[in-house]
Amino acid sequence: MDIGMLRNNTKFYDGFEGEEEITLSIVETPDINIHIWSGYFYDFVGKPALDGNGWRGFTRDYNQMERSFGNEDYVITDVKEYLDDLLTYSNIKYDYTEISECYSLLCCFLEYALKYNYHINVHVF
Repeated sequence: MDIGMLRNNTKFYDGFEGEEEITLSIVETPDINIHIWSGYFYDFVGKPALDGNGWRGFTRDYNQMERSFGNEDYVITDVKEYLDDLLTYSNIKYDYTEISECYSLLCCFLEYALKYNYHINVHVF
């Protein structure tokens, strides 16, 4: 994994300045961080399954406006839960290449944090 792509990466927020931004950073090494426009998050988790099995990770947080999408910074300690949640969307074909690339970056970021047992700070503003 090229961790260079995880250092201060704003690729998926550039051009959306002034709109809602989601920043994820590694608590233990804050220079490892990614910035994502909230519209991309909607594409990943904004239309969840309504099968009664409950939501977890970003799907729960985004759709219930809590934890990482609450009113304050949130520290993810159970990174596996959030990665597993995102991986449920791995078979979706997105309309735009940048959405697929952003999804891959987010998964790589979570995999990196999980591998080293890091915590993730999520800031939505």
